[in-house]
Amino acid sequence: MVRDQQTHVFVLFTPNRADLLPSYQVPAYKAEFFDRLSDWQVPVVDSHAVWSTEPTGTVETYFRDIVHLSETGNQAVADLLYRQLCSSKQLPASMP
Repeated sequence: MVRDQQTHVFVLFTPNRADLLPSYQVPAYKAEFFDRLSDWQVPVVDSHAVWSTEPTGTVETYFRDIVHLSETGNQAVADLLYRQLCSSKQLPASMP
């Protein structure tokens, strides 16, 4: 239905705090989930992978508890989404 409407879709994958701190861990379900999205040709914005390369102190500020993002974490997600929209030219402001 979404494709019939020519609507662009992507998935935002956000980790739990325990998947990044105290050290990076890949959730058991991630590979299968990403494989399914690939089969469906749905792009993914993977904040888990992006944040795994950031300093621990920075990542700690992204969470207010083990699951929920803080204001800083939400801003980090917004930045990732903005970059995705611009790179995929789905944001009118990014189009020439």
